[in-house]
Amino acid sequence: MKYFTLLPVLVVFFFLSSCSLDIHDAKSVDVSSSSTVLTPQQGESFPSQKNDTDNKHQEETFSESSTSSGSHRRTGSLEKGETEDIYDIPFDHRNNNSDDIDNIYASQEKDNTDSNSDSQDDTSNDSLANNTGATSYANVYNGNKCLIGIHGRADGSMQEPDYATIQSAKKIEAVKLLTNADPSNIDRLLQINHNMFIIYRIYMSIGNRNISPSQFVNDTLFDIQRAYNKGIRYFEVHNEPNLYIEGLNYSWKNGTEFGTWLVSVLSLLHQQFPLGKFGYPGLSPGSNIQDIRLDEDTFFNDSITAVNASDWLAIHTYFIDSTDMQIQITRVKNYLQKFSNKPIMITEFSNPIDTVSKTDKGNQYVEYYKSLRNLSGLKAAFSFVISASSYFGHETWREENGGQTPIPSILANSTIP
Repeated sequence: MKYFTLLPVLVVFFFLSSCSLDIHDAKSVDVSSSSTVLTPQQGESFPSQKNDTDNKHQEETFSESSTSSGSHRRTGSLEKGETEDIYDIPFDHRNNNSDDIDNIYASQEKDNTDSNSDSQDDTSNDSLANNTGATSYANVYNGNKCLIGIHGRADGSMQEPDYATIQSAKKIEAVKLLTNADPSNIDRLLQINHNMFIIYRIYMSIGNRNISPSQFVNDTLFDIQRAYNKGIRYFEVHNEPNLYIEGLNYSWKNGTEFGTWLVSVLSLLHQQFPLGKFGYPGLSPGSNIQDIRLDEDTFFNDSITAVNASDWLAIHTYFIDSTDMQIQITRVKNYLQKFSNKPIMITEFSNPIDTVSKTDKGNQYVEYYKSLRNLSGLKAAFSFVISASSYFGHETWREENGGQTPIPSILANSTIP
């Protein structure tokens, strides 16, 4: 009898579920359609997508031997078979508290939900003066010095203590944000430094899903558009694709397949955002780890077509001590020599070892910034990370209670030409 009692409830449930799916489908953007290209200059705040096109680029190879620090960072294994992007959890140095992973997932999903509910900025002026009240904005950087940068909050949107930390550090010239960060973060950063150079990493959890180029662009289009309308021009496309948790073995099997995937993504993005500068993503440094990571150098060389198609190149560098830091500097110089015609940025660096004090890390970071400052072709270096809700306490520049580590004051009191 209880089954008949539940029957009306089930009917209503399935009816509502069907309606929900219809609404979701109606809101999606068809990136595979052959509709006319619409750009912000043509008055569209949320343009429709076009067809993939083929790009052919001259191939070249690059060999960079793995360093001792390669196994210390960004190998990103997951507990409980989770497949979401938990922002590059270091395999060797993380704890086993799977609740922390779930907390980051929840925070990131909330950021995405909140950002998608915001009204979209419908401005398209290349100058941010009308959008933010700032007198100028370095949406492109053509200087000769490597800017002193910090990676924004790992969970997405910045928080008030993050801005205070940047102010305390005094010398921050560049900030990297994720596209799930609220666009108001741009305004706040420009209030601190009206010449702040801001780049975005196109954020999407790929995990063990097979995500086509058109779906990637479709699912991230809204967030990219919001940043683009604010004047942001530099975007790092995805993150550490040589990791399984970032799509390896599911959306692509190797560097060659990723190269083909990325060239298609770049074509779609350039059509949508003609003033955008889209970068080849930083890879997880190091050699093969079964079911975790594919060797960085092999992956890079196999995807060289996409490297050449990109507007700029992102690299990740991690070190465990001062000696290892010098190895990383040599590695950066090799990239600069090989790709002298392409802007390069270090979009993540840190000493991730939890037994090294924040004071020692601060001193190392100052020396690293100094060593990179005058390297021709290197545009910025972003230390990972200003803050995070969990997992990265050994790398953050501030604590979750709002207190600051010694790193900001060490930078503030340093002399960097």
